[in-house]
Amino acid sequence: MGKFNKWTEKDTALFRTALSKTGQVIVQIQASEEDYDKRKVHIIEELTEAGFYHQHEFDIMRVPNVIHLTYTPNKNYIVEKVSV
Repeated sequence: MGKFNKWTEKDTALFRTALSKTGQVIVQIQASEEDYDKRKVHIIEELTEAGFYHQHEFDIMRVPNVIHLTYTPNKNYIVEKVSV
């Protein structure tokens, strides 16, 4: 999840790591509707160029300006911090 004003090699590295763990990735973009469309197209282009397939290995969705995450542990998912 991020603003992704510019998709970077570090973003692609994190994407590769997430994909290797799960087999699919949802890229969540925090943006207005008009900014979202531009960023979505750019990310699809970058990941396609890197050899990944939109709507097969990844999808993209817009999310609001998230400032706090709350979760319940032990609900069949893993929360993990990854450094790239």
